[in-house]
Amino acid sequence: MEEIVAEDAAFKSISKRTADAINTITHSELKFPEGKETVDMCKAIQDIRKDAIC
Repeated sequence: MEEIVAEDAAFKSISKRTADAINTITHSELKFPEGKETVDMCKAIQDIRKDAIC
């Protein structure tokens, strides 16, 4: 996932709606700041890794 985000700028940020769909389908907890309409996938991947370690 990290390689895809690094190679293709289109995957660097996703819409809040897309993040909601990913969260529903994968039971992930992608977080997005209140009032923002996009999710930074680089940060999301880092957060997912951190959660997996804990």
